[in-house]
Amino acid sequence: MHENTKLIIPTPELIREYGKQFDKDPAVPAITKLIEWKPDNTDADGVLLKVVVINKLYSAGIYDVKKVALGISQIADLDTRLSHGEESVVEKVATAGNIRRFYSFATKYCSWHRPDLYPIYDSGVDKLLNSYSEERINPFNMGEPFSIAPGTNLRNYHDFRSVVDAFRKICKLEKVSYQALDKFFYLHSKEVFP
Repeated sequence: MHENTKLIIPTPELIREYGKQFDKDPAVPAITKLIEWKPDNTDADGVLLKVVVINKLYSAGIYDVKKVALGISQIADLDTRLSHGEESVVEKVATAGNIRRFYSFATKYCSWHRPDLYPIYDSGVDKLLNSYSEERINPFNMGEPFSIAPGTNLRNYHDFRSVVDAFRKICKLEKVSYQALDKFFYLHSKEVFP
């Protein structure tokens, strides 16, 4: 952890403030409009547009966006699976195109389609959650403090979403959406790990 920045225990009010700051980024309405314009994932051209934009704005590092987009457009029942919050679809998107595993990109892609069902993973969020775990936060003295069990792999979507849910519970943030919490995690990780 950066020596000059302390971990902040989030509250719903604080998360709203971080959300307002995050939403000042012009990329947010651009991606939102794109997803609204091309919501389905069966049209390869529409998927390609979304892959290009998300890849570029998040610096995801996908070099063959056409191959990944084609792979995503061929995932069976992707839209239905996204609407149900199916965790396994993250891995399908991550490996679409058989180039390599673009896990962080996949969580973002799924989240932009269903922000209520898919929290976003990136290396900053990973470090932040691990820092909260090391601090063993327990702001409301509710049983055991927040900790990530040994062997938990945040690059496994089931594990990651379970850890995010445990964090929400210990901080009494169950009514805070994944999307709102993602904005806090992203900005606070930049403060803690500049």
